[in-house]
Amino acid sequence: MKRVNLADFLNSNRSIVILLSVCVLLLNFNTLKNQYALDDEMVISKNMAVQQGFAGIPKILSTDAYQSFLDLSGSNSPLTGGRYRPLSIVSFAIEQQIFGKPYGNDYLLALSELQEIQLSGTNLNKMDMLRNQLLEADKNIVQNNLSIAPVRHAFQILYFLLAVIALWYLLNRYIFKEKQIIALIATLLFAFHPIHTEVIANLKSRDEIFSLLFILLTLIYIFRYNDKKTKWNIFGIVASFILALLSKEYALLLPVIAAIAMYLFRGKNLKDLRSDWFYLMGITVVAFLFFRYSIIGNSAAKTMSTDLLNNPYAFANPVQKIATKIYVCLEYIKLLIFPHPLSSDYSFSQIPYVGLGNIQVWFTVLFFASIGIFTIYLLKKRNQFAFPLLLFLLFFMLINNLLFEIGATVGERLIFHSSLGFCMLAAVGISSLAEKISIASHVSLALGITGLLLLPMGYKTIARNPDWKNNFTLFTKDVYSAPNSALTNGNAGGEYFNKGYFKIKNKKDLDHSDSILISNYADTALIYLNKAIEIYPRYANAYMNRGICYLYKGNIEQAGINWREASRLFRGVHPTLAVHSKVLLTKGLSLGYKKEYTQASKFLEYASELDPMNVEIWNNLAGAQFAQGNFKRAVEAFKKALELNPSLQQAQQGLISADNFLKLQNECDQNPNDTKMWLNNAKIFSDYGFGKTAFECYKHVLDIEPGSREAIKGVATTQGKENKK
Repeated sequence: MKRVNLADFLNSNRSIVILLSVCVLLLNFNTLKNQYALDDEMVISKNMAVQQGFAGIPKILSTDAYQSFLDLSGSNSPLTGGRYRPLSIVSFAIEQQIFGKPYGNDYLLALSELQEIQLSGTNLNKMDMLRNQLLEADKNIVQNNLSIAPVRHAFQILYFLLAVIALWYLLNRYIFKEKQIIALIATLLFAFHPIHTEVIANLKSRDEIFSLLFILLTLIYIFRYNDKKTKWNIFGIVASFILALLSKEYALLLPVIAAIAMYLFRGKNLKDLRSDWFYLMGITVVAFLFFRYSIIGNSAAKTMSTDLLNNPYAFANPVQKIATKIYVCLEYIKLLIFPHPLSSDYSFSQIPYVGLGNIQVWFTVLFFASIGIFTIYLLKKRNQFAFPLLLFLLFFMLINNLLFEIGATVGERLIFHSSLGFCMLAAVGISSLAEKISIASHVSLALGITGLLLLPMGYKTIARNPDWKNNFTLFTKDVYSAPNSALTNGNAGGEYFNKGYFKIKNKKDLDHSDSILISNYADTALIYLNKAIEIYPRYANAYMNRGICYLYKGNIEQAGINWREASRLFRGVHPTLAVHSKVLLTKGLSLGYKKEYTQASKFLEYASELDPMNVEIWNNLAGAQFAQGNFKRAVEAFKKALELNPSLQQAQQGLISADNFLKLQNECDQNPNDTKMWLNNAKIFSDYGFGKTAFECYKHVLDIEPGSREAIKGVATTQGKENKK
């Protein structure tokens, strides 16, 4: 057998690419079984621009990354500055067109027509048909996206592999050209690191992969252009840089990173950077920022959300805020060194607020100050190992909340770019250690040490990937990894309920076994939701889901209490509450058809709290209240319906009738001793079917004139009757 020469292997790009490809595929092959989790629906299944396929690409390129989802849910962006990252979302739309079916048009057409009918008050007989079309389109979207999930995950692996290969090319050809073993070890560590499981297994994080891939390609083309000034290389610089900017904001650091790379690896001074590639990058940055602002400058949130889950430092005092932000920096280092346990969330109060008296705060300050000083020292010496330190620090400054509020405490996906510098430094350390132990065989020894590290890293990566299968597997797993997080508890509670809800959601009537099933899931959900609220008493989503659990357990009063609290905290129409309001609306309509108006009103009142912008709820609530003789509430509800839809004829006529009867009641209240008027009004109420109201009027007359024949006869006629039209 021919002996493999290690030096030849390191010099063979083909062999290295094959090795890296096999490693990446083996590590992430089990993600092909995954579906969608966390924020995937915001950029895929609930993003109608994506669901339109090619037709949705213009909207993706011309709006905030989450605008289509926000339009669908009727929400506003809680994120300061907005998010313009269209490239990954465009890739989802392309996949939808080629591998799936663009049902987004069907959904939007049905939704638009339904909204038009609700506003105009005409063709009301089409509403049920359009609702069914909407449900059918939604069902098709869900099923179709599940069917192509393996394709999306396959592309996710491919894009990560391309980024890994680009990393190897950059490190081997330009950064560690004289020490190829460091380039290989750094690339392997990056490919194997378990902290990257979120980026690879969670489709939404494709923006991270694209960003790094095109940052690496831009640097490669800059090095190539420095060696050979061709139009192709300058085109490669500009094209890669634009794609990096369209992926994520990290690319704004590229001119600085490229300048430092030229300074360290090509001996360039600042005056030497006045070249065409550097000017082109500067022009591109200015053009991108102008374009970005023109698109989302007026639509993004202007101020930081006051909600703790979007602004983790909302309730910290100034000292706690700065101390906790510093404290968290070392948490990232811990995860890079020992990535266990991993979690999709590290928010309040998994990482609680700390003060300046916390020892880790000062250790972190000392740690990063030392790194900063050491990096400056290496830069002055033109030491090439300053480059990985700078990569880590520059990218890290964008995610640690010290310069910019990013709406998250810690995120595994957020450290993706910085981890590149960490892996390069770790590779340098391993190589240096091997050289100290044995100069003669340091390459083999370095690879041996690396292999020992890669085994547990690979095991952790493969074991973590299935947790990202869907929201249920992710949240019910992570609630144990981050037991003190309000969000993980709230999400786990919501998913336990959903697990039961999806088993019965398409049934019109629930039998006893269905009620027991959903009640059992609701009981489990309540355990986590109660803990979430205990951790964070202003958690609107937890109250919302707790109310839904009580609804399906048959406790409508407790449901209402929680929904009112959710609505108060949410400060608007919660999209999920609006969905479940339809359950209450359907129940109210069913009771109304049976002329059980008291119970119908009860459900419709709760429905109006869940979705106060739904004209159909208000119109039916008004009708149910009118049928009971609650004319004041009927007038209020009819007015609300007409406020939402002034042309709704049914509400216009109802308001006139309710207002007339309310005037009769007010006349009686204002003239308690005018028995003639009371008798006259009682007859009117009786003639129009309001027996209970008529009885109360006749009874009032008898209290004043016990011998009134008309009143005695009226009481006898109306006694025991209800107000049922």
